[in-house]
Amino acid sequence: MPELPEVETIVRDLRGLVVGRRIDFVKVWLNKLVRTGPRRLAGFLLGAEIHGVRRRGKFIVFTLSGEKRLVVHLRMTGQFLWAAAPETRPKHVHLIIGFEEGGVLMYRDVRQFGYFLGLQPADYQAWLVSEDIGPDPFDLSPEDFRERLCSRRGRIKPLLLDQRFVSGLGNIYVDEALFAAGIHPLSPADRIREDEARRLFDEILSVLKEAIRLRGSTVRDYRGLTGVGGQFQSRHQVYGRTGEHCLVCGCALERLVVGGRSTHICPRCQPRR
Repeated sequence: MPELPEVETIVRDLRGLVVGRRIDFVKVWLNKLVRTGPRRLAGFLLGAEIHGVRRRGKFIVFTLSGEKRLVVHLRMTGQFLWAAAPETRPKHVHLIIGFEEGGVLMYRDVRQFGYFLGLQPADYQAWLVSEDIGPDPFDLSPEDFRERLCSRRGRIKPLLLDQRFVSGLGNIYVDEALFAAGIHPLSPADRIREDEARRLFDEILSVLKEAIRLRGSTVRDYRGLTGVGGQFQSRHQVYGRTGEHCLVCGCALERLVVGGRSTHICPRCQPRR
């Protein structure tokens, strides 16, 4: 699933391509993709100008004329692709948005788990409340982060993956940040010391910033709007490297299952206390 760096990369690319363009047509080939219904979405979008694109956690939010919102979640394999004017519909493309100024935005999804949601202004505010999206890591201070940790029980990794606690983090970047901070993923969140919490917070931001700079991690399906993958996977210290040597201490990296999620650690750099 695309995580914060991948979604942020897509959002930045979208801003440069679609902001200021007016929607000329909408074609949908997979009805379940559109939670508000394909016909309703087409009527909702036709003639609207895109005023902005932003990220809320792992969601992509288009702001349209009239303060309407188009909310998209890529889920496991969703991708946006940009083209001048494709002669044929590429395989696994289920939705196309065309613009009066030229160019089309295509949505491709092999596993078909992603979705689109068209919302009027009041409905968008209600949606934000219902989703209970936690604060973005970049909007927190070290003190905020520490305070939130102290008030929660449970293991640190499942907590960091909880989108209500902090939004946007996923398996890759939680594993990488915990390794960089020297914290075992099974550590109780409310027992993490103040200096450890500060170090973890700093490493979360550091890992995310570097991943964004390198346009995310392409482990399986993720691609940017032009079809080019990210490069941060070449910087992974633990994720997906089970059995390989730790780049810090040389110890063999291990794989655990934490909260039902595959987890990668260095047993020496991240001792369990």
